[in-house]
Amino acid sequence: MRQQSWMLGVLGLMAGVASGATLRPLAAQQSASQLVIFRVLPASQASVAPVPRPMSLAGARDESHVSWSIATNQPDRKIVASLDRPLSGGGALVVTLAAPAGATSAGPVVLDTAATDVVTGIPAITQSELPLHYRMNSDGTGSRPAADAQVVTVTYTVVEAP
Repeated sequence: MRQQSWMLGVLGLMAGVASGATLRPLAAQQSASQLVIFRVLPASQASVAPVPRPMSLAGARDESHVSWSIATNQPDRKIVASLDRPLSGGGALVVTLAAPAGATSAGPVVLDTAATDVVTGIPAITQSELPLHYRMNSDGTGSRPAADAQVVTVTYTVVEAP
């Protein structure tokens, strides 16, 4: 009887090892899941490369070594531009922004202290190195001395199109 129980023990051990070998890969394949709730927040950002040198009112001249970039995950955005203060002496600062794919440029726009549309219909897009041109125009009256320099800040803002 002892030999039978020893034999049953060996068979039981072999059966356990055999079934354990088949269960082991199943244990390695266990998985877990988790419910993740998130939302993508609206984000829009425009940037402008700096103007490399001062512009002159003497003779209307384009400043064309400037670029701008846009990154937005919201459709139907637009760029508005404004000056921080009016130009004196009859000068005008004109800006032209190239539009990213799918958008429309307003063409040459005379900047003022009121925000003015310069690019409209911007889709959800990321695009960089878009051309931006400034032109200084004078009214020709010469009411301001040639050496009188002005510094203005042009602010570009990404807004939702109405």
